[in-house]
Amino acid sequence: MDLINILKEINKIYLFFLTGFVPPTIDTSLKRRILFFLNILLILVITNVFSILLTFYSQEFFHFDLPEKIDRDRDYSLSSIHNLIIAVIVAPVFEELTFRKGLRFSKNNLVITIAGALFFVLRIVFMIKMMIVIPIIISAVILLSTYKHRNLFLKLNAFWNSSPRVIFYVSLFLFTFLHLLNYDISLRVLLFSPLLLISQFLSGIIYSYVRLKDSIYASILIHSIDNLLLILFLNFL
Repeated sequence: MDLINILKEINKIYLFFLTGFVPPTIDTSLKRRILFFLNILLILVITNVFSILLTFYSQEFFHFDLPEKIDRDRDYSLSSIHNLIIAVIVAPVFEELTFRKGLRFSKNNLVITIAGALFFVLRIVFMIKMMIVIPIIISAVILLSTYKHRNLFLKLNAFWNSSPRVIFYVSLFLFTFLHLLNYDISLRVLLFSPLLLISQFLSGIIYSYVRLKDSIYASILIHSIDNLLLILFLNFL
């Protein structure tokens, strides 16, 4: 792991952001994957530091305060096992399956993405009770899994292959703006959303790149480690 390789990886991520396309990996050796993971983690650290400094100095320079999160008092200390599990395990798995699994098209990937999206909309956005949400999701999964219209899935597959940038951008912006739900939505929150969401926006690009470059398991792992590193940083700052 050296500066040249990190800069090359950043350039690849930038090209991915412009095109939504990741060239196939030729070298799949364990050594390459370890170096790739280390480079990505370092890039995530850099983007997190950049996001923190940008928001801090923007407030200092322009003399304003950003809106506070609804759950600003939530305990993310290392002693709070419940919140740690949510932040480091539950959230990364759920978010990656919902927003990154479908970046590669298959019927199963589509079903998983729609199931996750339904959960977010019904449970998190509209706060409908779980006893209602679960049957709706199960019904949708069964319906989609047993749907036999082959031409529809062929057309969707063709669209995914011909429009990777569209699929990537939709996934990225949905993932990013989902995090506005951490705030009490108002005009002020919307005006400050670029600063409030810069970290999620940048990390979403990187998670998507990892998912397409390696696998969904890799993006889940990277997402989990990234959240853990951020919690450690906040605890020991």
